[in-house]
Amino acid sequence: MAIDFADPELIQDPYPALAELRERGPVLWHDADRMWLAASHATVRIVLRDRRFGRIWRDREPAERFAPFDLLHRNQMMEHEPPVHTRLRSLVASAFARGHVTRLGPAIEARAAELLATAGDEFDLLADFAEPLAVDVIAELLGVPRADRHVLRPWSAAVVRMYEPARSPETEEHALRASGEFADYMRALAADRRREPREDLMTHLVAVRDGGDRLGDDELVASAILLLNAGHEASVNALGGGWVALPRHPGQLARLRAADHLRA
Repeated sequence: MAIDFADPELIQDPYPALAELRERGPVLWHDADRMWLAASHATVRIVLRDRRFGRIWRDREPAERFAPFDLLHRNQMMEHEPPVHTRLRSLVASAFARGHVTRLGPAIEARAAELLATAGDEFDLLADFAEPLAVDVIAELLGVPRADRHVLRPWSAAVVRMYEPARSPETEEHALRASGEFADYMRALAADRRREPREDLMTHLVAVRDGGDRLGDDELVASAILLLNAGHEASVNALGGGWVALPRHPGQLARLRAADHLRA
């Protein structure tokens, strides 16, 4: 099947093309990108769980040019298999175990109510609600001051555009600049928490230990940026997709409303 992953129409609505892929078979060869595509849910699950298809990071070349981008990915758990992944995940999970998710409940509710209260009669669910809410939650988790949070999403958006199949030199330059600025900011935040610890995740990432092991400076920066990028992106998409799906499934919408009523 001829499918152009850079086609704006495909990006806007990929589902018809994905459905056609599934009809053609669970695994397909994509000539343009010289790669195999896993089309069905079952096949994707097999590929993701099979260690023979694992990820081992290789720096982009030339290494000198791509150094800011490579630094963020070389040191994050998502780009590695065990034992490196296991070590990084264990250290980050230990920092999370300090009750951070529970403590965020009131802050999430307050920020959601604030965003809804300031919205007009019509608003963009993703741009005006889901995205700022998700970024604020992860930023609150890490301990990023509210005055600085407006720079996080632009940095994240610029960095992830490096993954696009067809990208311009300008896109790469923006991604590299954002990678460097993002890393510098998180490094400064970590240094601040070493001097003045607080009850936030960055403080505990700085302090976490597993025996004599701890996160190195580059690992700490990469882990914090991964939490922000991956954490808010998934939340935005899940909230947007769920909002679209619920009216199409009235039974599930009724269950959600009933659960919210019981919780209240």
